[in-house]
Amino acid sequence: MDNSIKVLFISSDPSNAGRLRFGQETRDIREKLQLSKHRNKFFLETRESIRPSDLTQAIFDVNPQFVHFSGHGTKNGNICFEDISGIVQPVSPEALATLFSLFSDRIKCVILNACYSEDQARAISKHIPFVIGMKKAISDEAAIVFSVGFYKALGAGESVERAYEFGCVEIQLNNISEHLTPVLYKLETGYSTQSCVDKSFECEKVFLHIGFRSAEREGSLQKIKLFGVPGIKLRDGNYEVTEKIQSFFDDLIARSIFRNSRRLSGCDFKYLKIWLYDMDEKDENKGYEIPQIGRRDVVMHSDFTTSKLERIYILDKKLTGREYARWKNTAENLFTPLFATFITSPETPDIIPDIFKNNPLTKIAEEIAETVDPYIKMKQVLPFNALIIQID
Repeated sequence: MDNSIKVLFISSDPSNAGRLRFGQETRDIREKLQLSKHRNKFFLETRESIRPSDLTQAIFDVNPQFVHFSGHGTKNGNICFEDISGIVQPVSPEALATLFSLFSDRIKCVILNACYSEDQARAISKHIPFVIGMKKAISDEAAIVFSVGFYKALGAGESVERAYEFGCVEIQLNNISEHLTPVLYKLETGYSTQSCVDKSFECEKVFLHIGFRSAEREGSLQKIKLFGVPGIKLRDGNYEVTEKIQSFFDDLIARSIFRNSRRLSGCDFKYLKIWLYDMDEKDENKGYEIPQIGRRDVVMHSDFTTSKLERIYILDKKLTGREYARWKNTAENLFTPLFATFITSPETPDIIPDIFKNNPLTKIAEEIAETVDPYIKMKQVLPFNALIIQID
C-alpha cells in the first residue's frame, strides 16, 4: 500500500497583478517537510504560472492528497489564474468547486493561500474533506508564515485541523495581526466543524452519524449513512468525529462499497444505512438505537479468523421468489469484501515481557506493519464486530 503523501503546490502570478514571493513560500514549505519527523512520507511537486486548463493536468500527473494554491483572489470571490498571454483570468467559486468534485475520491485537503478566497473554500468544502481559505486580504508575509506553520505541523504528524491551528499561531508568533484571516471549512458529513485534537477510538462514549457520497456519477449507489461512529466531546459542549476516524470509515467501508457497487453487474441499490454493532454488548449499553434483527434478515459470516469484522446482517426487504434471490445474491457479493478489509494481526499480549515489547526489532516490525496497513492499530481496538445494513 502506498503510504506517501503528495502535495501539489500551484502558483499563478499574472503580469498585471502585484508580485508575490512564491519562491520563498515553496522553499520554506520544502524545508519544513524535509526537516520533519515524517519527511520520508511527503513529496512536494510544484507547478508555476498555472492556467485554468493546466490545473486538471497537474492533478492527473501528481495525483495529490493536498493541493496548495498560492496567488491572487478578488473581492467577488474569484481566484486569479493566468491566460495564454500571462494576464489575469478569473475563475469563479462554482467552476473550481465543480472541478474538485471530480477529484473528491483522492484529494483530502485544498489550501487557497490567496486574498478573499473564503467563498471558494466554502464552495469546494461541499466535495473535499478540508479546505482552507482567506476571509479577507492577507499580506504576502502572513501567507508565507501560515504555510510554514501548517506544513511544519503536518510533517510532525498532526491532523489537518491541528496543522491549520498551528499555522494561525505561527502568524501570531511572528507579531503579525492577521491570524484570524485563515478559515477552515470541513466537508458536511453530519458532524461538528469545530477543531480538536485528533484521537483514535479511545474516547468518551459519544456516538454520531456520518454520511458519504460516491465520488463517481456512474452507478446507482450514491449515498451511505453510518451510525454509531465514536465521537468526542469538545470544550464548547459540541461533539465531533475526528479526522482520523472519518478517514478510517471512508477508506475501509464507504469507498470499498462504492467501488464494488460500480463493478457489480445488476447492482441497483441507491442508499445504504449501516449501523456499527457489537454483538458482545447488551443493546441498552450501546449508547445509540439500532434496528432489531429478525429471522428473515440475511446473516453473513466471515471466513477469515483474523478479521475483526465477524458478521454482517442485512435487513429483510420482504421480497419473494426470484426477486429475493437476486437481491440476496447482489447484497452478499457487494458486502463480502468488507470482511477482508478488517483483517489484522493480533495485539501484542500483555504477558510478553517488557524487554521484548521495547526491543528495537519489535518496534521496527510494528513500523513496517503500519506502513503496509496504516489502520492496523485502530483495527486492533475496534469497538464493533458486526455491521447491520439496510438497503434502500
